[in-house]
Amino acid sequence: MSSWLRNIQGQLSEFASEVLNEATEEVNDPESELQVTRKKLLETEKELSTEKENVQKLKKKIDSLEEELYAKNLELDAINKKYTDVIVSRDTQIRELQAELERTHHMIHHESSDGDEDSFFPANSTRIARMKDEIDQLRKEAAHWKRLVNEQSEKSDALK
Repeated sequence: MSSWLRNIQGQLSEFASEVLNEATEEVNDPESELQVTRKKLLETEKELSTEKENVQKLKKKIDSLEEELYAKNLELDAINKKYTDVIVSRDTQIRELQAELERTHHMIHHESSDGDEDSFFPANSTRIARMKDEIDQLRKEAAHWKRLVNEQSEKSDALK
């Protein structure tokens, strides 16, 4: 931004020099030349003032956008934390259900070797099937949340 402002200042200085050089070369009516030069100087000063105001507005806009970006990054970090917590919770549930399923399998195997397989297995087969379905569902849900966290992380990295 400052190089742009320096460029305008340089152009104004160059313009003022040209006007003064022309004034010394054409001294037909020095008073009218002086008035014309003053008028041009006032116009260029107004233009410079306008450009400085534009620069200030743009700086304020940049500051505002940087604050907004910071807030969005904080929001993304909070969302990532939330998804990570959900994934950890689901993984814990999956491990607990798998352990319960293994205990049930072990109980079934132990009971079936005792000889009353017909009375034990049908009652627990529904429970085992339900637990397997629940484990599968939790795995799918955990995979879904992991995908969301990865997508959010990629978006967050892209914004930084």
